[in-house]
Amino acid sequence: MNELTLLLTSVECGLIFSLPVLGMFLSSRVLKVDDMTLEGSFGLGGALTALLLSNGVSPLVAMPLAMLAAGIAGLMTALLHTQLRLQVLMSGIIVTTALFSVNLLLAGANISLAAHQTIFKLCAFITDYKLLLLTLFALCCVLIIRWLLTTQVGFLLQATGHNPRVVQAFAKSPAVFLTVGLVLANMLTGLAGSLLVQYVGFFSIWSSVGTIIVTLAGLMLADMLSTRVNAALIAGAIMYQLVIALTFELQLNPNWNKLITALFIVALLTGKKMMTEKN
Repeated sequence: MNELTLLLTSVECGLIFSLPVLGMFLSSRVLKVDDMTLEGSFGLGGALTALLLSNGVSPLVAMPLAMLAAGIAGLMTALLHTQLRLQVLMSGIIVTTALFSVNLLLAGANISLAAHQTIFKLCAFITDYKLLLLTLFALCCVLIIRWLLTTQVGFLLQATGHNPRVVQAFAKSPAVFLTVGLVLANMLTGLAGSLLVQYVGFFSIWSSVGTIIVTLAGLMLADMLSTRVNAALIAGAIMYQLVIALTFELQLNPNWNKLITALFIVALLTGKKMMTEKN
């Protein structure tokens, strides 16, 4: 793989992972909760898409269904938290654990989509279609969430994370808006999982492992550029993929990627802490 191809692939993967970064922004920055469901939702979106496409379903139908399924996963996490009073972190871990079996039942260990229709094959007549299509998806999602947060619903979502009493003062339930936020975050992540399996041309049950770490790294890089919903979320995801691409360029053993990611996140956390203390 030459440098230009590696760069293009990194940017395209960054555009895909900008969607779970946006989802994590909703959960951790807006709602102020740690949602581990995102990792399971990413795999669920990919597994369901692979299953549907391999059975001849149009990607234009498969992708919304993948988003819906991932949204239901977010709903399950919210219900465990609001109805059974479990912590959101624990609820997400439970749902993600269950989804591993669900994904395995849906698509098995792996499915090849080489001979099946995908959203990218539908747009193959356009020059640089993958880059353009993924950019369109990423920008549209960012703009939609940015618009949503300016509405009354968005105000109440932000109030749910910062001060639930404000939501109650409007005679609204913080639990409802927490649920809405988690559903939206997981729908975005499910869409990313759907796009990834179509982009690489196959589904693997292990493809979602580490999604939370990748997403967290992208969000932390985005925070260095801006703390608002804008193109910084896309840039952060792309920057992380470029860091991984650099390890390939330096011909480091791919087995070290997870360790490098862990050390990279520690460095980001340390740098952020030092900047906070300095200010």
